Order: sequence, then C-alpha cells, then structure tokens
Amino acid sequence: MSEPTAPGPPEPSAPPEDRAAVRAQQEAALRRFAWLILASGAVLLALGAGLGGVDFAAAVLLGFLIVLLNFYWTKKAVISVLFSGQARSLLAVSFLVKFGVTGVVLFYAILRLNVDAVGVLVGLSSLALASALFALQSGGSR
Repeated sequence: MSEPTAPGPPEPSAPPEDRAAVRAQQEAALRRFAWLILASGAVLLALGAGLGGVDFAAAVLLGFLIVLLNFYWTKKAVISVLFSGQARSLLAVSFLVKFGVTGVVLFYAILRLNVDAVGVLVGLSSLALASALFALQSGGSR
C-alpha cells in the first residue's frame, strides 16, 4: 500500500481544467507553507528577543529573512520551469546563484559584521520548524 503523494506537474496533454486544478492545489500548499514559515519565524524571533536580547534577535531576524527570501526565490524559479516551460538548466543556474548569494551574505554578516552565528542558525531553523509542521498537517489530513 503506497502513500498518497502530492500531484506533480500537469501533463502537457492534460486538459486545461486538470492543469488549472493541479496548479491551484499546488499554489494553495505553497501558500500554507509560506504562512508556516512566517509563523515559525515570528515565534523564533520572539523567543530570541526574550531570551537573548536585541543583538540575538537581530541575528535570528537575519536568518529568518534569508529563509524567507530563499523560499520565494525558489518558488518563483520552480513555478516558471513547471508551468511556463522554461529550460530546467535555468533552474539549476538559479539554485547555484541563490546559494552563492546566501553564502556571501552569511559570510559577510557573521565574519565582518559580527552577527551572532547561533542567532542566525536559530533564524535559519524556521525552515525546519515550518517543514515539520507542514508534514504533520499534510500527514494528518490524508
């Protein structure tokens, strides 16, 4: 017995109604995941401010913003490949650029601006928290 899976990209030969339904379902899941990222980031930011002070909270905010921007950048790139037919190599280049920019920002923030590295990691962990919550929600509804 196999687990139900999320619908993949619609087949090019599928009727337009099916493609539209699949896209709407995927966009709804992405919106739900984005809200979970925002909520987990807000919780971690509040905990960081309460437990670590302003400097720690600023580092948590930086990590959270990196996660949020990476999520939207990835979402935009994947949707453009799946639904507009752009080349998949463009997606690979987009990921490489994204990780390069992220690495430079983290390097500069931690080593040059002396941002608290633990705080940045806490902010980055908002993605892990949101992913766990999304998996729990998705598993419970099927």
